[in-house]
Amino acid sequence: GSAGTDSVVHHQTVYVCRDPRDVCVSYYYQFIKLHGYNNTFNHFVQLFLDELVLYSPFWQHILNFWKMRHEDHILFLRYEDMTKDLAAVVRQVAAFLGRDVNEEQVSWLTHHCSFEEMSKNPAVNYETLRMAPTQEAKEIKFMRKGKVGDWRNHLTKEQQKAFKQWTLKYLQGTDFPYYQDYE
Repeated sequence: GSAGTDSVVHHQTVYVCRDPRDVCVSYYYQFIKLHGYNNTFNHFVQLFLDELVLYSPFWQHILNFWKMRHEDHILFLRYEDMTKDLAAVVRQVAAFLGRDVNEEQVSWLTHHCSFEEMSKNPAVNYETLRMAPTQEAKEIKFMRKGKVGDWRNHLTKEQQKAFKQWTLKYLQGTDFPYYQDYE
């Protein structure tokens, strides 16, 4: 056969999902920083839940990668696991990429890939992006906190309930085991 018809070339993909409540909060600040969003957080939450922000639909995206998680070219990770044990995730990624790493390398990579170090790295922290549309946007750090559970400082009880209903609507009947145990 001709090139491209006998086999499909798959690039290796490391896919990281995160609690959608934390994604929403983080995304709100990113939208201010990069796009000049100037409406309220409450309005943004509704846009997020209505799937009217870029990169929507949220759950469809995650569930599509979840279904592919057993394929050789997909590594499915959770941000929460990265914050709990980054060294274990470094080992997992290295194994996925077919790389042998010793403990010294794991230690170096864990330090280099920590939130604290990444937030100082101009290659990933967007701090050199000076075209922020407003003064408020210029003052917001692209890599803000990197914490799990910061949604607790932002979402109202009603919004938390809306997130739970929205999540269960999409996850009901799936084998996706995360983020269904909302408080």
